[in-house]
Amino acid sequence: MVQFRVQIVLFIMQTIKKSFTAAFINNLKFCKPRILYLDENHKSMVGASRLGIICGAKSIKYYMRLADRSYVLGDVKAYTLTEAREKLIDTYREHLENKDEFLAAKKAKSQSLTLIEVAESYFQWLKSNEKKSHKRAKSQFKFNVPHGLADKKIHLVKRLELHSLISKKGINTPTEANRLAQLLSAIWNHGKLRMGIESLQNKENPAQKLNLFKENKGTRYLEWDEIKIFWELTKKANKPYRDLFKLFLLLGQHPYSEIGSMRSNQIKRINGDAWWMMEEGFHKSGKPHSVYLHQKVLKIIDEQPKGKYVFPCERGYPAVHYARQWNNMIKGCGLEHFTPMHMRPTVLTHLFRNGFNAALLANHSGSNITENVYVRGDDLKGKKALMTWWVEKIETLVGME
Repeated sequence: MVQFRVQIVLFIMQTIKKSFTAAFINNLKFCKPRILYLDENHKSMVGASRLGIICGAKSIKYYMRLADRSYVLGDVKAYTLTEAREKLIDTYREHLENKDEFLAAKKAKSQSLTLIEVAESYFQWLKSNEKKSHKRAKSQFKFNVPHGLADKKIHLVKRLELHSLISKKGINTPTEANRLAQLLSAIWNHGKLRMGIESLQNKENPAQKLNLFKENKGTRYLEWDEIKIFWELTKKANKPYRDLFKLFLLLGQHPYSEIGSMRSNQIKRINGDAWWMMEEGFHKSGKPHSVYLHQKVLKIIDEQPKGKYVFPCERGYPAVHYARQWNNMIKGCGLEHFTPMHMRPTVLTHLFRNGFNAALLANHSGSNITENVYVRGDDLKGKKALMTWWVEKIETLVGME
């Protein structure tokens, strides 16, 4: 039996939405008048309720609201965040006593629910909560989970089955394998916590704490929906870093040694087309290299102040010290641990997937590319084709001006 106290809400408090973490909770202080913080994390939501914290003049307590009633779940010092979320679920169930249509309907057929049925419910929940990742999650499940496993009763899914699936995926694509493991774990938790499936209540999540693959920096990349998020985030950065970060995505070259150090005299015209011509020793490979500059890319470059470097900092040096700007831009956006070095694999991965010779852009050796690659007319044609496709794809995706 869950112990709680019922209060009628007869007062108006300032309400602030935050993403609860242990650090945030530890830094809370007493305040008057009282402030109500509501957790934005989906783990703190069940049905129509959301975990909250009330900071008063003498106490700071976990709280949940149901219709016109509020429930005090306990002092923040007495419970961890995970324990408070469990009390939220228990209190919600006890109060409703199967009157909630969502929980009652799922409980009635809990023994017959398959993995794909729970997954569809999870995708719908993501969509209803305006989570931009619902399309990617649905596509990831569809293309990676075999029909035999998807049609299996969720309480009969074994850890060994999931481990085998993820291990096979991780041989060539460790990033995708890790994301698939996280997705399957989230689907299981959705069935257990939000759908209230009885057969899962005393079972351990089989997808949790799997031996995930260690990702090399070169294997990280953004999916299409994450690219849209990244493009919106660039608007938060100051000039010239805002345009610099956009070119990280549009050009697919090394951010520090190449794009950040781009010189104005490297922009050349060949047969009416604009090219970024890198001399020997400038590119990381040490070889000469060229990149076709689409009109949209050239527009960004032309908007920069004229000088020796395309992207100069305040003192006139190349804008290569952008860590603070980058970290401030991606803070709290969901693209955790994503660095500028991951933009290049993002571009090359999508070009390769769509049938292009990504080595033309990477300037790698051993790919039937001559040493002086940028003077070959056929190579210029191939580079122009792949860069045109890439920039226009991004333009369609994000709506470049």
